[in-house]
Amino acid sequence: MAGLFKANIQMPDVQRRRLEDFLNPSQLMQAQNAIVHKVTKGVNVDVRRTIAERTNIAARSKYLTRAVKSRFSSAKPIEGFVDIYKGGIPLIAFGVKASRTSGVTATILKGGPPWSLAHAFIATMRSGHDGVFVRRRMGAGAAAGPAARAGVKRMVTPSGFAERTPILEVFGPPIFKLVSEPEIKKTIEESAKVRMQKETESQLSRFLKQQPIEEN
Repeated sequence: MAGLFKANIQMPDVQRRRLEDFLNPSQLMQAQNAIVHKVTKGVNVDVRRTIAERTNIAARSKYLTRAVKSRFSSAKPIEGFVDIYKGGIPLIAFGVKASRTSGVTATILKGGPPWSLAHAFIATMRSGHDGVFVRRRMGAGAAAGPAARAGVKRMVTPSGFAERTPILEVFGPPIFKLVSEPEIKKTIEESAKVRMQKETESQLSRFLKQQPIEEN
């Protein structure tokens, strides 16, 4: 079973100390939670953009948003996490074209060579799920088994494929086969640093505007 790459988003000490210099404990907690929440969501977007720049998956594709997710701890102040699924991405997520004569062709990487699957087809399941599928190849004994000898409809084609069921969905490479793990880590680190500085100043400005000006 494929695992997850997990990136932890926390408030650095330097930003926390800056907030502590100006905010009371209640404001500090609110500011930290807002900053971590916004930064985590922003890092998620930047990771998906990095992947989309290399591949034929759109950054807002449902397949990519399922593979790169944000979550938050229940503790206060909160911690953010960006989880990246290490398994394969459904092939339908990439630039796919179907033909009755040549099956399905998919271009995984921008400018890269196409994948050709002669026996594949694109279909929509009853659940509404779209995908690229192939018929599962059956063993040699399947066509000549007891059911076939008893006059039951043969479930295997001459090429060795099941005529109707079962079918298997085809998946493309995992994200870390398309974009290296060091590159993903670099994106996360740089994005978190820039966004953390920006959001810290934004929250600080927001709370200071709410405070009355002290008179001399």
